[in-house]
Parts: sequence; C-alpha cells; structure tokens
Amino acid sequence: MHVRHSKAGRGRTVPLSADGAEFFEQLTAGTPGDAPVFVRDTKIAPRAVFHDLRRSYGSLLLNAGANAEVIQELLGHADMRMTRRVYAHLLNVTIANTVKRKLPSFGHERSNVRKLRP
Repeated sequence: MHVRHSKAGRGRTVPLSADGAEFFEQLTAGTPGDAPVFVRDTKIAPRAVFHDLRRSYGSLLLNAGANAEVIQELLGHADMRMTRRVYAHLLNVTIANTVKRKLPSFGHERSNVRKLRP
C-alpha cells in the first residue's frame, strides 16, 4: 500500500499481509487510485482514523515477534526513541518473553548441585 501523505510529509510504501491488502482492495474498489480512502464510511466501529490503523499495525507486528528496528523502519520513525516511547508497554512484555524463551532452565532435574544441610 502506498501512503501519499505522512506525518513527515513524505510518501511511503507500507507492506501489508494478504488480509490487509484484501481489506484495502475491497475498501477502494471502483474508486480512482488517488482518491482518499478514509473519507467514506468504512464500516469500522468504533470509527477509526488512519493513526489508529498505524498503531495497530505496529502493535500487531511487535506482538508477532518483529524487531523494534523493523517497526521503526516501517513506521518511518526518525530514531528508535520514538518507537520505544510509543510501544514501551509492548516492548517490556516482549523483552520478558524473550528472556523466558532464551535463557536456559536452572531447574533441579538437570543439576547435580544439592542444597547443604544446616
């Protein structure tokens, strides 16, 4: 999907999933290629603005395991501070889940170390 006007004033191309591409194809069917998408009734309730979709896009990617650097690039954030500020609550969960998955288990079942008796 190509976005002509962005917050930074530059157009950008944003990759979408097959479902996302199909959604926008259906939404824009029969309209000129340069027609605004969100001036019509999109039948999204509660009413969404483009920024809501942008935040959802970033959140869904982060929850699916995408790197924050990828999200920064996709959303056009000038630096990682903006990405971290906007998605800090999700990044904290992602960091905790990564630690749980990546660190080895220190369980007793695989250890030959035993507690000393007092």
